[in-house]
Amino acid sequence: MRTEENERYSWSLDLPRRMWDTDITQVAELIEILNSVQASSEETNSRRWKWSHNGVFSVKTAYLNLHPSIMENK
Repeated sequence: MRTEENERYSWSLDLPRRMWDTDITQVAELIEILNSVQASSEETNSRRWKWSHNGVFSVKTAYLNLHPSIMENK
């Protein structure tokens, strides 16, 4: 969840389990990515999957994004 405090946003992650060292590294990378997002209060919020033409998530588009070499071989 993203919260606002003193005109600054911060992410509050409630993680469901104890983390291993590798998990901590991945969560730190995720927080870094989340902190780089600049939200605008002047725009309407919406969710859109950027890897599909219609903006709707599909496993196929997620897989193709994670493995772009599949499309290159076609």
